[in-house]
Order: sequence, then C-alpha cells, then structure tokens
Amino acid sequence: MSHDIIKQLARKKSLANKGPAGKSWFSDYWLTVGQILVWQKLTDEEWLEESLQFDPTLSLTSKDSVAQYLIRLGREAPEHSRDAFKKAESFIHSIPESSFAEMFSILKVAWQQKLIEPEKVVPSLLDVLAGCQMQPLPITDSFAELLAGLADIKEEDEIYCPFEASTSLMLKAAKQPGQRFFETDSNSPLAAICNVLLDTPAELTYNNPLNTPEWTEPGKLKLFDISIALLPIEQQLDSDRVTDLYDRYPESCFNQEILALFHTLAQTRKRAVILISQAFLQKSTQKEQSFKQKLLQNQHLKTVIALPSDLPVAGKSSSALLVFDQQQSFDSVTMIDANHDFFKSRALPPAKGTRLRNINTLVEQSESFSNDRFARQVSYEDITSNHYNLQVSRYVLPHHQLKLNELIGQLKTTPLSQLTELIRGQAIRHQDSMSGESFIEVLPGDINEAGEIENPEKSIRTEDQLKRARQQLLKPGDILLVVKGQVGKVGIVPPLCGHNWVASQAFIIVRLMSDKGIQDPVVLFRYLSSPLGKALINRIKTGGKVPLLHTEDIHNLPVPAINEQDQQQAIASHNDIKQAYAEIRFLRDKAVNINKQLWSV
Repeated sequence: MSHDIIKQLARKKSLANKGPAGKSWFSDYWLTVGQILVWQKLTDEEWLEESLQFDPTLSLTSKDSVAQYLIRLGREAPEHSRDAFKKAESFIHSIPESSFAEMFSILKVAWQQKLIEPEKVVPSLLDVLAGCQMQPLPITDSFAELLAGLADIKEEDEIYCPFEASTSLMLKAAKQPGQRFFETDSNSPLAAICNVLLDTPAELTYNNPLNTPEWTEPGKLKLFDISIALLPIEQQLDSDRVTDLYDRYPESCFNQEILALFHTLAQTRKRAVILISQAFLQKSTQKEQSFKQKLLQNQHLKTVIALPSDLPVAGKSSSALLVFDQQQSFDSVTMIDANHDFFKSRALPPAKGTRLRNINTLVEQSESFSNDRFARQVSYEDITSNHYNLQVSRYVLPHHQLKLNELIGQLKTTPLSQLTELIRGQAIRHQDSMSGESFIEVLPGDINEAGEIENPEKSIRTEDQLKRARQQLLKPGDILLVVKGQVGKVGIVPPLCGHNWVASQAFIIVRLMSDKGIQDPVVLFRYLSSPLGKALINRIKTGGKVPLLHTEDIHNLPVPAINEQDQQQAIASHNDIKQAYAEIRFLRDKAVNINKQLWSV
C-alpha cells in the first residue's frame, strides 16, 4: 500500500513522464514528500510537542504555513531528525501551488487512513529520485548482499560508510548487524530522511570527509571495524581544495577518487570493501604507479573483483571492488572476474542492465581461492613487475587468450623492443606564425584499406616544439601502431613518403633496426596485422572509456622467429593484398561513375 501512495503521486499530470530533467522542481517535490512523511512519523511516535504535530486540518493551509512548520522542525524536532528538514523552505517554495496542494491532500488522507508504512515508502522514494542531481542511484539487492558478504560484518562491529552513495547503503543495511556511521558532504537531506523513516540505528553527519573528517578522536581519526565505501567519481581537485591534517594522502595527489580511497583506509581497523573505477586499476603512469605503490606497501589488499560493465552501481560503470584486510598481510591478491557468465543474469523489465548471481561463490572465492575458471591468485611481485596494473582482465584470461599464451609459449620469440626502435608520438601544437617549419601530421584515418599511409592532409606549423616534431619525422618503412583510441590499428609508411610527415600522438613509431634477422619492414608489418599479431596486441589493451596500449607492454610484445621462406611469403602476400585492394578501389570508383550517369544534374 505504501508503494501505491508514491505511484499515485507520480501519476499526477504535473509529474508524469517529466522526470528529473523535465521539471526544475522535480527533486524538490519528492524531498518535500519525504520531509512530510518524517513529520507524520514523528507525530505518530509522539516525538513532538503538540504545537509541532502533524494536523489533518492543515490540508487547506498554504505552502507558506507548511514551510514554517518544517523550518521549526529543523530547529525543534528531536536531534536525530533535524537534518531531515534541511533546506525545507527552498524546496517547498519551488513547487507550484497546485502540485503541492494535490500532494499534501494525498499524504493527509493516507496518514488519516493509516495507509503509510514509512520503511516501505523509502525504496519507492529512492527510485523516483534516482538520477536527480545530488541524489545517489540505488543499488541492487544482489550487490548489497555482495558488499555485506565481503565485509563479513559481526553484530558488535562499527561500520563506516562515507560519501554520498551511503544513502543507498543505508536502505539496504537497515536490517543487517552492526552500528553504522555515515558521513556525506551532500546538500540533500535524503540520507537523514531515510535514516528516520527506516528507524536505522545510524549516526549521520553532513560533512566533507576528505578535508575535515567528523569522526575523530583526540589527535587522530576514529578507527572503525568495517568500512564500506562507494567512492565519488574520478575528478581532479585544485590543490587549494585539498587539506590533510592526518597524513592520509600520497604526496601531490589531487584526484578525488584516490583521495577517497586513502581516506577510507585511514579510518578502517579491520576490513574495507571499496567500489572504485577500473580506470584507476589499469593506469600505470609514473604518478599512478607511485600512488599504488603506497597503497600496496603493507600488502593488505586481499581481493580485486571486476564487476560487469553494465551493472548499475551508484552511477559508476566499468567498476571494481577492492577488499582490504588491515590486520593481515598477503603474499598474493585474488583476482576475480565477475564479468563471467556464471555471475551475471539479465535484469527483468522494467529494470535494465545486469544483475549479479551466485553471490556466495564470489564471497567464498574471495575468502579461499579455489577455482581458476574465473579467478587467479597474483603475487605482489607480479603486480609490481606489471607496473602496478591491477586490472583483473590482465591476469584472469578467457579461454582463447589461454590458448594464445600456450601457442606463444611453444615458439621462440624476441621482444619487439630488441628488433626495433620505438618512438612515442607526442602532441605538436600548431602555431599561426611565419617562423618555424611546416609539417604534415599523419592520423589514424590516413591508413588506407591495404594498411599504407595515403595522402595525409593535416598541416601544422611549429617553432616552439620544433625539436619534438623532428624526432617524430617519418621514414619509408616505418610502422605506425595506434596506441590510443583505435588501438591495434597498424599502418606502414610507403616508399614515396613526404619529407615532412610526422606521426600524431595517437601512434607509436616502430622502426626496424638492421641486422636483426628481419629483412624488410613489410614482414614485421604483416605480422602485426595478422590474426596472431592482433590477438597479442588485444591482449595488452587496457579497457576504460579510451582504450590504450602502454609503452612498456609494446616493448615486451613477442615476435616469433621468422625464417627466410616465411619472410618472402609475407612480402609476396603484402603485394597481393595491395593489388586486391587496388582492384576493389577500381571497381568501387567504376560503380560510382556509372551511377553518376543516371539522371545527372
């Protein structure tokens, strides 16, 4: 019945099919609904003095009168509920008079008829607010079950849940053991509203935990037994916005997500379960490596779980779970691929995306590694040698990749860096000036169907970066491997190469060295373009919004020994491929010309 109250309100013409983007007051409307429900609940449970109690005769009262009650409640209600009435005046005044009157009338009748069970209203309230600015997206029951299982919560545990997504955790954690402490810098009263409606025995504070953490003890941060944190999105903060009085953060770190990770661990005594983007796991720049080295120095990381990319988790896509045990050190990390079909099922309509299943297996695998079908234990030494790359797909390989490894293992190979000179393309800024030199920049789109660079057109001129441009000048036979965006695409510079062609920052230049056993750059080009070469390149590709190939991985790309007969065959095949594509182009142009002769204008 309580769910029907929310549905009834949502059917009103003023709200129906509008959604968060359709009305500027949409979220204010539903937060006001929540505040009135809290008012009714406090009245039912006799928390309020008579002059503050909800009165059915208020059905004809103006918005101004109701707003005055809510403002008073923010000052005079029991302390545990005051935050639920934050910003009540601004919310209520943004709602059109007619929409407010309809809403207040329905809530009044529902209260009189005792149709409202507050704890059953909360899920529906969160659903209608999902996606609104400053309102966290709900998390699924299966994901909440996974978090609880990985955290291994005991009745006596104190549980810390920082950051805005704590509201979703509060809903799911209402019936679970342990005392919870929430900390969020959100301006929304939604967390406090849920706290009261659910009778959640939670301590809630509105605060910025990254700069001025609230939960402290004299001279130090308060330590909690368990932390469960859904981290904020990756965002670079200005240095003057980062304050650290408790020695939590790596030096020169201003990434909001990384700061949140280190803050959470700084307040955890035993176990921490943390949702983080997979982008952080795979990054291996010098700065990110230093952050991860600090993160892993005590070897408390126990498990990394890669989640399905279409799993709806608090607004994050391509995310992963990190499980730390601050009281133990481990020789290896258990990497688990929850993107495996064994753990996924499609959500039933109207829900979208993926739902997790076989949660118990995921938890058991984290606690005691037992199955290498979708998991693997990776030593800290291996992680270090892989430049602190924590991406699960780097270590837990699908069947076809395992077969590829087996095949490569049977061949005599040489790292690409021992056969070639590798030159990473860098951005060259164009300058509108008569001084300096002009260059033609080769882009991935300049690679034709046969794989040759053809007619590059982008002209740039530079004086300040002249040295950089000259380092990226191309020579006939240079191989261009795309390392950002269209990763794995390969092109070769033809014999008739412009004297001022330069590679763009999307490429790494692969220049064959003499006397290394390969007669012609075409042989290496055809290898990199072959199914085997593409499979090996795909193996080292890192995921995320923009796929990348890291320079260190390209250096170690294995190239099998190629005998003279196979080299001659590769050169002949290259010529045949060029001829075939030339014939295709001729026939395509012929078809275009024939079509132009019909009803030409």
